[in-house]
Amino acid sequence: MWLLDGLEAGGAERLALQFAAAPLAWPVWLVGLRPPRSAGGRAAWGAEWDRVAGRVHLAGLHGLRDLAGWWRLRRWLAERRPLLLHAHLRYATCVGGRLARGLGIPLLTTVHVEPGRERGRQRWLAGWERAERRRAARVIYVSAAQRAAWGRVAGREREGVIGNGVS
Repeated sequence: MWLLDGLEAGGAERLALQFAAAPLAWPVWLVGLRPPRSAGGRAAWGAEWDRVAGRVHLAGLHGLRDLAGWWRLRRWLAERRPLLLHAHLRYATCVGGRLARGLGIPLLTTVHVEPGRERGRQRWLAGWERAERRRAARVIYVSAAQRAAWGRVAGREREGVIGNGVS
């Protein structure tokens, strides 16, 4: 299960779409947390979307306080029992980490950004993300430079570097 903040056109989303469409020994599902803000799905991805359309779930969470959305997503994940939950981006790591832990599903998370100087709510959210990364089965950084930028934070994680595989 690949969990992303959303399924609009973007770098992490394009990579997830490529993996989900690849002929693998097991099916890869794509899950977008929030409803599309702009063009999502077929409108954003065109023919690429058609190859994975049967394995896409739009969770429709309307923010982190959407408890009904959390329960719907938890129930949906529990019904499918994925072998691994792979979270991309901050909200997916926070939500995915909490749900995976509760369901006994290993969490893999890929970090796509460098550390920032968050303030207010973003600072709280960044702390939650780092806590979920420390509990994850594995944290992947997309470059050695990115891993180095995270310094001591990365040192407290079960981490590795896999160069960004975008063709």
